[in-house]
Amino acid sequence: MLPTERFAYSAIKDRPRLVLPGGARLVVWVIVNVEEWNPRDTMPRTVLTPPAGGAPMPDVPNWAWHEYGNRVGFWRMLEVLDRFQIRAALAVNGSVIQSYEPIAGAATAAAAAARAHGATVSVDLSSSAHIRELGGTMRERLERTAPDIVFGNEREWKALGRFEAP
Repeated sequence: MLPTERFAYSAIKDRPRLVLPGGARLVVWVIVNVEEWNPRDTMPRTVLTPPAGGAPMPDVPNWAWHEYGNRVGFWRMLEVLDRFQIRAALAVNGSVIQSYEPIAGAATAAAAAARAHGATVSVDLSSSAHIRELGGTMRERLERTAPDIVFGNEREWKALGRFEAP
């Protein structure tokens, strides 16, 4: 879905001045991104440029930082966010729900805690292909999380089947 399909363009010069609470001049949006990729495919992003511009298979250096993030980094970030009471958004691709059940469970618990403090919980259905692959797993996770808002296009909703936004 293109950004123009979600919201209209507005130039900063034509918008009213944004006044932040407490006279703040800066907003920081903390977003934790958790993804899973097939190591036999070309990495969607690389930290280390492959030698001579090639695409080695498997791309061990870039796969390693991905694996570290899901096995260690996520949990360390969660600990720091909790310790300093920093609110964060979590972005996951669909296969994470099945492959990294402890991360999906932590996300569900965080959503419940956020809701208990008056927050709105939203989910973006960004991959109908993953939704189809996961079938009931994705539906069950959404039903457990019970998001207040679910962003998705018609194809993504169709892939979910009977699930409807609360």
